[in-house]
Amino acid sequence: MKLKSRQQENSEQTRLALLEAGQYLFVNQCYYDVSIDEISRYARVTKGAFYHHFSNKKPF
Repeated sequence: MKLKSRQQENSEQTRLALLEAGQYLFVNQCYYDVSIDEISRYARVTKGAFYHHFSNKKPF
């Protein structure tokens, strides 16, 4: 079984944090009212980290 590197684990945690933030925000606000800045801020990651994992908010 191949072990994941710390970088891979951190990347997965960041992606999961973004997905959870998006899910929470979209439940409480209209999809179109939620910005990428807001998702990133709620997930406590940079906007660059958002764009590393997603090209826009459509995957949410």
